[in-house]
Amino acid sequence: MSELFFRYYRDVTKYNLLFTIFISVISQSPFAILMSFGIAGNIFSFFIYRHFQSIEYYFYLNGGLSKNRIMLNTFLINFLLSFTLFIVMWKINWN
Repeated sequence: MSELFFRYYRDVTKYNLLFTIFISVISQSPFAILMSFGIAGNIFSFFIYRHFQSIEYYFYLNGGLSKNRIMLNTFLINFLLSFTLFIVMWKINWN
């Protein structure tokens, strides 16, 4: 992956982490926190990023990255990370 992708990933993940912190304050469940980071936080962060920084997508398109591709890759990274941590926490709590 390119440095340009990781710039997008970092920017979007900031919004995702803010959403996840908000969910952690409300739910206080580690499993809900991981699922919010992996699924709902991604959707929230894509929406917020598009609302406030939609012009930035032209910057990534000029760098050779389509909006759909960087969104999909970001979603997959966050989902796989949260799913892996979910499995580890599930094994620790139930074994």
